[in-house]
Amino acid sequence: MVEEKLESKIKQVESTTVHRPFIISSAPGRADFLNTHQDYKGLPVVPIGINLRTYVFATQIIPSKFRIVSLDLKEQKARYIDEFDLNHLVLR
Repeated sequence: MVEEKLESKIKQVESTTVHRPFIISSAPGRADFLNTHQDYKGLPVVPIGINLRTYVFATQIIPSKFRIVSLDLKEQKARYIDEFDLNHLVLR
Protein backbone atom coordinates (compact mmCIF):
# COMPACT_ATOMS: atom_id res chain seq x y z
CA MET A 1 0.00 0.00 0.00
CA VAL A 2 2.82 2.43 0.83
CA GLU A 3 4.47 1.70 -2.53
CA GLU A 4 1.17 2.33 -4.36
CA LYS A 5 0.68 5.67 -2.61
CA LEU A 6 4.26 6.70 -3.35
CA GLU A 7 3.93 5.70 -7.02
CA SER A 8 0.70 7.72 -7.23
CA LYS A 9 2.53 10.79 -5.85
CA ILE A 10 5.40 10.27 -8.31
CA LYS A 11 2.91 10.20 -11.21
CA GLN A 12 1.42 13.49 -9.94
CA VAL A 13 4.89 15.08 -9.93
CA GLU A 14 5.66 13.74 -13.41
CA SER A 15 2.39 15.14 -14.77
CA THR A 16 3.28 18.54 -13.30
CA THR A 17 6.96 18.77 -14.24
CA VAL A 18 7.42 16.22 -17.06
CA HIS A 19 10.49 14.95 -15.18
CA ARG A 20 10.75 11.87 -12.97
CA PRO A 21 11.78 12.82 -9.42
CA PHE A 22 15.54 12.67 -8.86
CA ILE A 23 15.26 12.84 -5.07
CA ILE A 24 12.36 11.50 -3.01
CA SER A 25 12.17 11.97 0.73
CA SER A 26 9.39 11.16 3.18
CA ALA A 27 8.98 11.67 6.92
CA PRO A 28 6.26 10.75 9.39
CA GLY A 29 4.04 13.47 10.78
CA ARG A 30 4.56 14.67 14.33
CA ALA A 31 2.80 17.00 16.70
CA ASP A 32 4.36 18.44 19.84
CA PHE A 33 2.01 17.60 22.69
CA LEU A 34 3.54 20.14 25.05
CA ASN A 35 5.53 23.25 24.17
CA THR A 36 5.97 24.13 20.50
CA HIS A 37 9.29 25.28 19.02
CA GLN A 38 11.18 23.58 21.83
CA ASP A 39 13.08 20.86 19.99
CA TYR A 40 15.31 23.08 17.86
CA LYS A 41 16.09 25.17 20.98
CA GLY A 42 17.37 22.08 22.78
CA LEU A 43 14.52 22.15 25.32
CA PRO A 44 12.37 19.15 26.31
CA VAL A 45 9.39 18.18 24.16
CA VAL A 46 6.71 15.50 24.13
CA PRO A 47 6.29 14.59 20.45
CA ILE A 48 3.38 12.42 19.35
CA GLY A 49 3.33 10.56 16.03
CA ILE A 50 0.29 11.25 13.85
CA ASN A 51 -1.19 9.41 10.89
CA LEU A 52 0.21 11.79 8.25
CA ARG A 53 3.39 11.90 6.18
CA THR A 54 5.18 14.58 4.26
CA TYR A 55 6.70 13.87 0.85
CA VAL A 56 9.36 15.94 -0.90
CA PHE A 57 10.25 15.41 -4.56
CA ALA A 58 13.06 17.10 -6.46
CA THR A 59 13.53 16.81 -10.19
CA GLN A 60 16.87 17.52 -11.80
CA ILE A 61 16.42 19.69 -14.87
CA ILE A 62 20.09 20.03 -15.77
CA PRO A 63 23.09 18.79 -13.73
CA SER A 64 23.25 21.91 -11.55
CA LYS A 65 19.57 22.94 -11.40
CA PHE A 66 16.76 21.45 -9.29
CA ARG A 67 13.00 22.01 -9.26
CA ILE A 68 10.95 21.50 -6.09
CA VAL A 69 7.21 20.87 -6.46
CA SER A 70 4.60 21.12 -3.69
CA LEU A 71 1.47 19.16 -4.59
CA ASP A 72 -0.35 20.60 -1.55
CA LEU A 73 0.34 24.18 -2.62
CA LYS A 74 -0.78 23.30 -6.15
CA GLU A 75 -4.10 22.01 -4.77
CA GLN A 76 -4.46 25.32 -2.87
CA LYS A 77 -3.88 27.26 -6.12
CA ALA A 78 -0.73 28.85 -4.66
CA ARG A 79 2.80 29.12 -6.10
CA TYR A 80 3.96 25.52 -5.99
CA ILE A 81 7.20 25.28 -8.02
CA ASP A 82 10.60 26.55 -6.93
CA GLU A 83 13.82 26.17 -8.89
CA PHE A 84 17.36 26.73 -7.72
CA ASP A 85 20.81 26.54 -9.21
CA LEU A 86 23.35 24.62 -7.14
CA ASN A 87 26.11 26.91 -8.45
CA HIS A 88 24.35 30.05 -7.15
CA LEU A 89 22.65 29.15 -3.86
CA VAL A 90 21.06 32.09 -2.07
CA LEU A 91 19.72 31.95 1.50
CA ARG A 92 16.19 33.36 1.64
